[in-house]
Amino acid sequence: LIGRVLEVVDDPKELSRLRFERVRVMMDELGAGEEVIDALREIAFDDPSQRDATMLLSSIYARTGREDELAELLQRQIEAAKDRADAPQVASLALRLGALLGARDRGAARDAYYTGLDWDPQSADLLRALLASLGDDADASERADVMGRLLPLETGEEAERLALTLAQLRAEMWDEEGAERALEAGYAAHPRSVVLRERLEASYRERGAWDKLARSYVLYARAASDVAEKLTRLKEAARLLQAEAGDHDGAASALEEAFALAPGDAGLRDQLVALLDLCGRPEDGAKHITAALDALAPGDPARGSLLVGRARLRARAGDEEGAADDLDAAHALGAVPLEVALEQRTRLRD
Repeated sequence: LIGRVLEVVDDPKELSRLRFERVRVMMDELGAGEEVIDALREIAFDDPSQRDATMLLSSIYARTGREDELAELLQRQIEAAKDRADAPQVASLALRLGALLGARDRGAARDAYYTGLDWDPQSADLLRALLASLGDDADASERADVMGRLLPLETGEEAERLALTLAQLRAEMWDEEGAERALEAGYAAHPRSVVLRERLEASYRERGAWDKLARSYVLYARAASDVAEKLTRLKEAARLLQAEAGDHDGAASALEEAFALAPGDAGLRDQLVALLDLCGRPEDGAKHITAALDALAPGDPARGSLLVGRARLRARAGDEEGAADDLDAAHALGAVPLEVALEQRTRLRD
Protein backbone atom coordinates (compact mmCIF):
# COMPACT_ATOMS: atom_id res chain seq x y z
CA LEU A 1 0.00 0.00 0.00
CA ILE A 2 2.80 2.44 0.90
CA GLY A 3 4.55 1.54 -2.34
CA ARG A 4 1.45 2.51 -4.35
CA VAL A 5 1.07 5.75 -2.39
CA LEU A 6 4.68 6.66 -3.16
CA GLU A 7 3.80 6.79 -6.87
CA VAL A 8 1.50 9.78 -6.38
CA VAL A 9 3.27 11.78 -3.64
CA ASP A 10 5.08 14.92 -4.84
CA ASP A 11 6.29 16.54 -1.60
CA PRO A 12 9.97 15.51 -1.08
CA LYS A 13 9.83 15.47 2.71
CA GLU A 14 6.63 13.42 2.79
CA LEU A 15 8.05 11.12 0.15
CA SER A 16 11.18 10.52 2.21
CA ARG A 17 9.15 9.88 5.34
CA LEU A 18 6.94 7.33 3.57
CA ARG A 19 9.92 5.55 2.04
CA PHE A 20 11.42 5.13 5.49
CA GLU A 21 8.10 3.89 6.87
CA ARG A 22 8.02 1.30 4.08
CA VAL A 23 11.51 0.11 5.09
CA ARG A 24 10.37 -0.31 8.66
CA VAL A 25 7.49 -2.51 7.50
CA MET A 26 9.91 -4.52 5.38
CA MET A 27 12.18 -5.01 8.41
CA ASP A 28 9.29 -6.43 10.41
CA GLU A 29 8.96 -9.18 7.78
CA LEU A 30 12.47 -9.56 6.33
CA GLY A 31 14.81 -8.35 9.05
CA ALA A 32 17.92 -6.33 8.14
CA GLY A 33 18.55 -8.13 4.86
CA GLU A 34 20.15 -6.78 1.72
CA GLU A 35 16.85 -5.56 0.31
CA VAL A 36 16.30 -3.46 3.43
CA ILE A 37 19.90 -2.19 3.40
CA ASP A 38 19.61 -1.21 -0.27
CA ALA A 39 16.38 0.66 0.40
CA LEU A 40 17.89 2.48 3.39
CA ARG A 41 21.00 3.37 1.40
CA GLU A 42 18.84 4.83 -1.37
CA ILE A 43 16.92 6.96 1.11
CA ALA A 44 20.06 8.12 2.93
CA PHE A 45 21.86 9.05 -0.28
CA ASP A 46 18.85 10.77 -1.84
CA ASP A 47 17.91 12.70 1.31
CA PRO A 48 20.79 13.11 3.81
CA SER A 49 18.46 15.11 6.07
CA GLN A 50 16.45 11.92 6.70
CA ARG A 51 18.33 11.20 9.91
CA ASP A 52 16.19 8.24 10.99
CA ALA A 53 17.22 6.37 7.86
CA THR A 54 20.90 7.26 8.14
CA MET A 55 21.00 6.36 11.83
CA LEU A 56 19.34 3.00 11.19
CA LEU A 57 21.62 2.27 8.26
CA SER A 58 24.75 3.23 10.19
CA SER A 59 23.71 1.01 13.11
CA ILE A 60 23.24 -1.94 10.72
CA TYR A 61 26.63 -1.29 9.14
CA ALA A 62 28.30 -1.09 12.56
CA ARG A 63 26.57 -4.24 13.81
CA THR A 64 27.51 -6.25 10.74
CA GLY A 65 31.09 -4.97 10.53
CA ARG A 66 30.67 -3.20 7.18
CA GLU A 67 33.16 -0.47 8.01
CA ASP A 68 33.82 0.74 4.47
CA GLU A 69 30.14 1.38 3.84
CA LEU A 70 29.79 2.99 7.26
CA ALA A 71 32.75 5.33 6.58
CA GLU A 72 31.23 6.34 3.23
CA LEU A 73 27.88 7.00 4.88
CA LEU A 74 29.45 9.11 7.64
CA GLN A 75 31.39 11.12 5.08
CA ARG A 76 28.18 11.84 3.17
CA GLN A 77 26.49 12.90 6.38
CA ILE A 78 29.38 15.25 7.15
CA GLU A 79 29.07 16.91 3.75
CA ALA A 80 25.31 17.27 4.22
CA ALA A 81 25.84 18.81 7.67
CA LYS A 82 28.31 21.25 6.14
CA ASP A 83 25.70 22.27 3.57
CA ARG A 84 23.28 22.97 6.42
CA ALA A 85 26.04 24.83 8.33
CA ASP A 86 25.33 22.49 11.24
CA ALA A 87 28.64 22.79 13.11
CA PRO A 88 27.74 20.56 16.11
CA GLN A 89 26.64 17.79 13.72
CA VAL A 90 29.82 18.09 11.65
CA ALA A 91 31.91 17.79 14.83
CA SER A 92 29.92 14.82 16.13
CA LEU A 93 30.10 12.92 12.84
CA ALA A 94 33.80 13.73 12.39
CA LEU A 95 34.52 12.33 15.84
CA ARG A 96 32.68 9.15 14.96
CA LEU A 97 34.37 8.83 11.56
CA GLY A 98 37.81 9.39 13.08
CA ALA A 99 37.22 6.69 15.67
CA LEU A 100 36.12 4.29 12.93
CA LEU A 101 39.18 4.98 10.78
CA GLY A 102 41.71 5.20 13.59
CA ALA A 103 42.49 1.50 13.89
CA ARG A 104 43.44 1.09 10.23
CA ASP A 105 44.38 4.55 8.90
CA ARG A 106 45.62 7.12 11.42
CA GLY A 107 46.19 9.70 8.70
CA ALA A 108 42.58 9.50 7.54
CA ALA A 109 41.40 9.62 11.14
CA ARG A 110 43.51 12.73 11.73
CA ASP A 111 42.00 14.39 8.64
CA ALA A 112 38.51 13.63 9.96
CA TYR A 113 39.29 15.20 13.31
CA TYR A 114 40.73 18.32 11.66
CA THR A 115 37.55 18.57 9.57
CA GLY A 116 35.49 18.58 12.74
CA LEU A 117 37.75 21.16 14.36
CA ASP A 118 37.37 23.46 11.36
CA TRP A 119 33.71 23.70 12.37
CA ASP A 120 34.05 23.42 16.15
CA PRO A 121 37.55 24.62 17.18
CA GLN A 122 36.72 24.39 20.90
CA SER A 123 35.69 20.73 20.92
CA ALA A 124 37.72 19.10 23.67
CA ASP A 125 36.59 15.64 22.53
CA LEU A 126 37.91 16.21 19.02
CA LEU A 127 41.20 17.64 20.30
CA ARG A 128 41.70 14.70 22.67
CA ALA A 129 40.96 12.21 19.89
CA LEU A 130 43.28 14.05 17.50
CA LEU A 131 46.09 14.08 20.06
CA ALA A 132 45.67 10.34 20.65
CA SER A 133 45.73 9.68 16.90
CA LEU A 134 49.01 11.56 16.47
CA GLY A 135 50.96 9.28 18.79
CA ASP A 136 54.41 9.89 20.24
CA ASP A 137 56.06 9.43 16.85
CA ALA A 138 54.17 12.31 15.21
CA ASP A 139 55.70 15.71 14.43
CA ALA A 140 56.55 17.39 17.74
CA SER A 141 55.38 20.80 16.54
CA GLU A 142 51.97 19.46 15.54
CA ARG A 143 51.55 17.60 18.84
CA ALA A 144 52.53 20.73 20.77
CA ASP A 145 50.03 22.81 18.81
CA VAL A 146 47.19 20.40 19.55
CA MET A 147 48.15 20.23 23.24
CA GLY A 148 48.21 24.02 23.37
CA ARG A 149 44.70 24.19 21.95
CA LEU A 150 43.42 21.53 24.34
CA LEU A 151 45.06 22.82 27.53
CA PRO A 152 42.71 25.80 28.18
CA LEU A 153 39.75 23.41 27.88
CA GLU A 154 41.00 21.04 30.58
CA THR A 155 40.67 21.42 34.35
CA GLY A 156 42.10 19.94 37.52
CA GLU A 157 44.72 17.22 37.47
CA GLU A 158 44.27 16.58 33.75
CA ALA A 159 45.23 20.21 33.06
CA GLU A 160 48.29 19.77 35.28
CA ARG A 161 49.37 16.57 33.50
CA LEU A 162 48.90 18.09 30.06
CA ALA A 163 50.72 21.31 31.02
CA LEU A 164 53.74 19.41 32.30
CA THR A 165 53.84 17.25 29.18
CA LEU A 166 53.54 20.25 26.89
CA ALA A 167 56.16 22.21 28.84
CA GLN A 168 58.62 19.33 28.49
CA LEU A 169 57.86 19.03 24.77
CA ARG A 170 58.38 22.76 24.25
CA ALA A 171 61.63 22.66 26.21
CA GLU A 172 62.87 19.80 24.02
CA MET A 173 62.13 22.05 21.04
CA TRP A 174 64.29 24.80 22.64
CA ASP A 175 61.18 26.93 23.14
CA GLU A 176 61.60 28.08 26.74
CA GLU A 177 58.97 30.81 26.42
CA GLY A 178 56.49 28.28 25.06
CA ALA A 179 57.30 25.96 27.96
CA GLU A 180 56.56 28.72 30.45
CA ARG A 181 53.31 29.60 28.67
CA ALA A 182 52.27 25.95 28.96
CA LEU A 183 52.89 25.97 32.71
CA GLU A 184 50.98 29.26 33.03
CA ALA A 185 48.00 27.91 31.10
CA GLY A 186 47.98 24.79 33.23
CA TYR A 187 48.18 26.79 36.45
CA ALA A 188 45.33 29.06 35.32
CA ALA A 189 43.23 25.94 34.75
CA HIS A 190 44.35 24.26 37.99
CA PRO A 191 45.52 26.89 40.51
CA ARG A 192 45.62 24.28 43.29
CA SER A 193 48.51 22.53 41.57
CA VAL A 194 51.55 22.62 43.85
CA VAL A 195 54.02 21.43 41.22
CA LEU A 196 52.95 24.02 38.63
CA ARG A 197 52.96 26.83 41.19
CA GLU A 198 56.40 25.97 42.52
CA ARG A 199 57.94 25.67 39.06
CA LEU A 200 56.47 28.96 37.92
CA GLU A 201 57.39 30.86 41.06
CA ALA A 202 60.97 29.60 40.88
CA SER A 203 61.22 30.67 37.25
CA TYR A 204 59.72 34.11 37.94
CA ARG A 205 62.08 34.76 40.88
CA GLU A 206 65.10 33.63 38.93
CA ARG A 207 64.57 36.19 36.18
CA GLY A 208 62.88 38.90 38.25
CA ALA A 209 59.44 38.64 36.62
CA TRP A 210 57.80 40.25 39.64
CA ASP A 211 54.51 41.09 37.93
CA LYS A 212 54.02 37.45 36.90
CA LEU A 213 55.04 36.24 40.34
CA ALA A 214 52.50 38.58 41.93
CA ARG A 215 49.74 37.40 39.64
CA SER A 216 50.55 33.79 40.44
CA TYR A 217 50.06 34.71 44.11
CA VAL A 218 46.66 36.16 43.26
CA LEU A 219 45.65 32.96 41.43
CA TYR A 220 46.78 30.89 44.39
CA ALA A 221 44.89 33.12 46.84
CA ARG A 222 41.68 32.75 44.87
CA ALA A 223 41.97 28.96 44.94
CA ALA A 224 43.09 28.64 48.57
CA SER A 225 40.53 27.72 51.23
CA ASP A 226 42.28 29.23 54.28
CA VAL A 227 41.48 32.94 54.70
CA ALA A 228 44.78 33.73 56.39
CA GLU A 229 46.68 32.14 53.49
CA LYS A 230 44.57 34.13 51.02
CA LEU A 231 45.37 37.38 52.82
CA THR A 232 49.09 36.62 53.00
CA ARG A 233 49.32 35.91 49.30
CA LEU A 234 47.23 38.91 48.25
CA LYS A 235 49.24 41.29 50.44
CA GLU A 236 52.51 39.94 49.07
CA ALA A 237 51.15 40.26 45.53
CA ALA A 238 50.26 43.90 46.20
CA ARG A 239 53.72 44.56 47.65
CA LEU A 240 55.48 43.05 44.63
CA LEU A 241 53.28 44.86 42.13
CA GLN A 242 53.82 48.22 43.81
CA ALA A 243 57.45 47.99 44.91
CA GLU A 244 59.00 45.79 42.24
CA ALA A 245 56.78 46.05 39.16
CA GLY A 246 55.59 49.64 39.61
CA ASP A 247 52.03 48.56 38.89
CA HIS A 248 50.02 50.62 41.36
CA ASP A 249 46.67 49.77 39.78
CA GLY A 250 47.42 46.06 39.97
CA ALA A 251 48.54 46.44 43.58
CA ALA A 252 45.32 48.26 44.43
CA SER A 253 43.28 45.50 42.83
CA ALA A 254 45.08 42.85 44.93
CA LEU A 255 44.55 44.87 48.11
CA GLU A 256 40.88 45.34 47.31
CA GLU A 257 40.50 41.56 47.13
CA ALA A 258 42.32 41.26 50.44
CA PHE A 259 40.23 43.94 52.15
CA ALA A 260 37.04 42.23 50.97
CA LEU A 261 38.18 39.23 53.04
CA ALA A 262 39.04 41.35 56.12
CA PRO A 263 36.83 44.47 56.05
CA GLY A 264 37.54 45.15 59.73
CA ASP A 265 41.32 45.42 59.30
CA ALA A 266 41.99 49.14 59.82
CA GLY A 267 45.64 48.89 58.82
CA LEU A 268 44.76 47.16 55.59
CA ARG A 269 42.07 49.75 54.92
CA ASP A 270 44.49 52.63 55.41
CA GLN A 271 47.01 50.98 53.11
CA LEU A 272 44.35 50.46 50.46
CA VAL A 273 43.04 54.04 50.75
CA ALA A 274 46.56 55.46 50.35
CA LEU A 275 47.18 53.27 47.31
CA LEU A 276 43.87 54.24 45.70
CA ASP A 277 44.79 57.88 46.19
CA LEU A 278 48.16 57.21 44.55
CA CYS A 279 46.31 55.63 41.60
CA GLY A 280 44.22 58.76 41.13
CA ARG A 281 41.11 57.20 42.67
CA PRO A 282 40.54 59.32 45.80
CA GLU A 283 36.78 58.95 45.50
CA ASP A 284 37.10 55.16 45.86
CA GLY A 285 39.29 55.61 48.92
CA ALA A 286 36.69 57.97 50.39
CA LYS A 287 34.04 55.25 50.00
CA HIS A 288 36.06 52.88 52.18
CA ILE A 289 36.41 55.55 54.85
CA THR A 290 32.68 56.23 54.65
CA ALA A 291 31.99 52.54 55.29
CA ALA A 292 34.27 52.70 58.36
CA LEU A 293 32.50 55.82 59.63
CA ASP A 294 29.11 54.20 59.20
CA ALA A 295 30.22 51.41 61.51
CA LEU A 296 31.05 53.87 64.35
CA ALA A 297 28.73 55.64 66.79
CA PRO A 298 28.15 59.37 66.07
CA GLY A 299 30.24 60.53 69.04
CA ASP A 300 33.05 57.98 68.75
CA PRO A 301 36.42 59.81 69.04
CA ALA A 302 37.86 57.51 66.35
CA ARG A 303 35.68 59.31 63.84
CA GLY A 304 37.89 62.42 63.96
CA SER A 305 40.93 61.06 62.14
CA LEU A 306 38.70 59.27 59.64
CA LEU A 307 36.87 62.51 58.86
CA VAL A 308 40.15 64.36 58.35
CA GLY A 309 41.32 61.65 55.99
CA ARG A 310 38.08 61.69 54.05
CA ALA A 311 38.18 65.48 53.80
CA ARG A 312 41.57 65.28 52.14
CA LEU A 313 40.35 62.66 49.67
CA ARG A 314 37.15 64.54 48.89
CA ALA A 315 39.13 67.67 48.20
CA ARG A 316 41.37 65.80 45.76
CA ALA A 317 38.29 64.38 44.08
CA GLY A 318 36.88 67.90 43.60
CA ASP A 319 34.20 67.66 46.30
CA GLU A 320 35.05 70.87 48.19
CA GLU A 321 31.69 71.06 49.94
CA GLY A 322 31.96 67.51 51.25
CA ALA A 323 35.55 68.14 52.36
CA ALA A 324 34.49 71.28 54.26
CA ASP A 325 31.66 69.39 55.99
CA ASP A 326 34.12 66.70 57.07
CA LEU A 327 36.48 69.31 58.52
CA ASP A 328 33.62 70.90 60.49
CA ALA A 329 32.60 67.51 61.84
CA ALA A 330 36.22 66.71 62.77
CA HIS A 331 36.53 70.04 64.59
CA ALA A 332 33.32 69.31 66.50
CA LEU A 333 34.93 66.09 67.73
CA GLY A 334 38.09 67.94 68.74
CA ALA A 335 40.21 66.29 66.05
CA VAL A 336 41.01 69.58 64.27
CA PRO A 337 41.71 72.97 65.93
CA LEU A 338 39.40 75.76 64.86
CA GLU A 339 42.12 77.77 63.15
CA VAL A 340 43.21 74.73 61.14
CA ALA A 341 39.63 74.00 60.08
CA LEU A 342 39.15 77.64 59.02
CA GLU A 343 42.46 77.68 57.16
CA GLN A 344 41.55 74.50 55.32
CA ARG A 345 38.12 75.88 54.46
CA THR A 346 39.71 79.03 53.04
CA ARG A 347 42.15 76.97 51.02
CA LEU A 348 39.28 74.90 49.59
CA ARG A 349 37.39 78.05 48.58
CA ASP A 350 40.51 79.49 46.89
